[in-house]
Amino acid sequence: EVINKGSANWDSTYFSIFADPDIGYPFDDYIGCDTNRSMGYAYNGNDNDPYYGAHPPAFGIRVLQGPYVSAGDTLKMTSFNYFTNSMSGWIPCEVEPNGEPLGAYTYMRGFKKDGTPYLNPTIPLGQGTRKTKFCFSGDPETNTGWVVPKGSFRNCSGDTTGILDTLGPTDVKFLLSTGKGGFTVHPGQKKTLYVAQLIARGTSNLNSVTKLKEYSDLIYNIFQNNIKPFETSI
Repeated sequence: EVINKGSANWDSTYFSIFADPDIGYPFDDYIGCDTNRSMGYAYNGNDNDPYYGAHPPAFGIRVLQGPYVSAGDTLKMTSFNYFTNSMSGWIPCEVEPNGEPLGAYTYMRGFKKDGTPYLNPTIPLGQGTRKTKFCFSGDPETNTGWVVPKGSFRNCSGDTTGILDTLGPTDVKFLLSTGKGGFTVHPGQKKTLYVAQLIARGTSNLNSVTKLKEYSDLIYNIFQNNIKPFETSI
């Protein structure tokens, strides 16, 4: 539950969940998201982890129900992105926004810190927009769509082109957000989000992601049938 206890409206409101997941050893992980499930997750980049051993698990966060924006209308995951720490050697517009409210808000809206869009490298030029607010939205086990090993564009300053870097396992951080422009929270108003944290272990590091999705569906069905509130107002 989030309550606006101030005296001014929150305009174009976004709620975000930040995660710094370490799947055992912290420097050998990948991240991804499932837009159909409104879920972000992290998994081991290898099938053996120094702490978990063989077939390490995957960790996920799923938005079961976002805040109401109008009667009967709730938000889902509206963006999933990542940023890195300043010691990682990555480009400036992708580092974490320490003490930078505008940079943090820009991340929450689904962009890099300076407003540059993330680009999906798996979409061929001329066959649709590469701009996206959902990073690494492919399927790790089937290797379809945009997954971390297929790389990420090093673009800043609003560029829609850049150098494609192949990414290896590293210390990952992600931001899962729900919100939109024009979504106002008035003084004294309360917004409620329902979120599940999950962990699943499959027959491989990649199958753990598939198992995580199956568990998230089970949790979602339980929520829909047993927990979901009958709230219809904002």
